[in-house]
Amino acid sequence: MEIEDVIAREYALKLYVNGQFFDTLYCSGQDVKVLVVGHLFVHKVIFESDQIIKIRQNGDVIEVEIKSETLKSFRFEQSENFQLSANATLKLMHEFQTKSEAFQKTGCIHAAALSDSTEIQLFCEDISRNNALEILIGKILTEKLPVHDKMVLLTCRVTKQIAQSLAMINIPWIVSKSAVSHAAIEICKHYNIGLIGFARKDSMNFYHYPLGKGKPNLESL
Repeated sequence: MEIEDVIAREYALKLYVNGQFFDTLYCSGQDVKVLVVGHLFVHKVIFESDQIIKIRQNGDVIEVEIKSETLKSFRFEQSENFQLSANATLKLMHEFQTKSEAFQKTGCIHAAALSDSTEIQLFCEDISRNNALEILIGKILTEKLPVHDKMVLLTCRVTKQIAQSLAMINIPWIVSKSAVSHAAIEICKHYNIGLIGFARKDSMNFYHYPLGKGKPNLESL
């Protein structure tokens, strides 16, 4: 018996910055402009979206023009009053993991989301876990959203690179349905970021409590 399958598409986009080749982005081809913003930020080419003068896409080529002078970077601050409820977080993770229609069809999509611990405010997805996160960061930068009282939800494992990218925007909490690496834990300890892994169904693993914010409410678990 033959069964039709839905396959996720992947595109290779060549990225040029001020006329010079910078990188090739292997992506789903959606939210390209904010992906570029997030990618350049994570790689420390820019420090805020206002440094970008123009982003132009022509087929598989993306040309970005950025200001050469240094601008004052957008300051990300953490809140000492932001506390996490374990029960609310598990409910959010359930909503988050069932939100992607592309994943339900292909099983080949990663997602990243921004939440205030009560609802999902931004939801981004891509065939690459790094791209999904960079799209999210790009939207945060472009819309100049405060993240001092937010958490980032992830479908992927939390590696050193993922943790470092989120440390750059000073996010208070990282929550993933997958595993975390030892290096990621060390990054979160250094930057005082709360880290949760294996957030599935009715349980989660706490790997680091951010100092000065108190431990999460676990009474409902």
